Amino acid sequence: MNKTKIEWCDYTWNPATGCLHGCPYCYAKRNTEEHGGNFNPLFHESRLIQPKGVKKPQNVFVGSMTDLFGNWFFDEQINKVFNACSEAPQHRYLFLTKNPNRYEQLYESGILPEQHWYGITLDHAPDEEDDESEWNIYPPIKHGFVSIEPLTENIVNRHFPIADWYIIGAESGNRKWKVTPKRKWIEAIIEICRENNKPVFLKNNLASIWKQPLIQEYPWKKEEPKDDIHSTNKVCIQREFFS
Repeated sequence: MNKTKIEWCDYTWNPATGCLHGCPYCYAKRNTEEHGGNFNPLFHESRLIQPKGVKKPQNVFVGSMTDLFGNWFFDEQINKVFNACSEAPQHRYLFLTKNPNRYEQLYESGILPEQHWYGITLDHAPDEEDDESEWNIYPPIKHGFVSIEPLTENIVNRHFPIADWYIIGAESGNRKWKVTPKRKWIEAIIEICRENNKPVFLKNNLASIWKQPLIQEYPWKKEEPKDDIHSTNKVCIQREFFS
């Protein structure tokens, strides 16, 4: 596991790497290829023991360099990751996918543990012909969240999923066709969050667009470092949501 600059978690853990979604803005693929690597999906059995090496409880983003729930990984491999999580239960594990139907399949197979946080990545508004179920957290999941990064258009429509937490961010890097989010797109998402009393987290790369203290809320109690609590409160607005 590695400490990370991703604002909403403490560590990233990649027992698997690589992805075949082909997203044009993918920082993980760009970073891998810039260092001469191959972004084909790979499962790293040797990394399964890493969470046990960090004793203090952390918020762990699992699979920052992959989509663990893509069709290129077997159920048995995903189950090995869940087993590794159970061997280091002190941490809070957060997963993300663009293939949320896999959550349902794993749940029905008796593989999906209920205690973790399961998210979907949403980067555009679903079309009318899209299957609405593909954009919703599977109902039995107790802790579901939505990561809207990068925000590339106004994504609020009748398909917009209701979850327990929303993370919003802009595209990083300097890609030629990079889209800069509009403030009104962010406001539309926040309005839904407020209507449903759900926490929302604006990533730091939205600061120049939001132009006021960033809203950075968590669905659990966030403990701030004692030596930095005052400076943190100056740059973001936080409310506490417990679950």
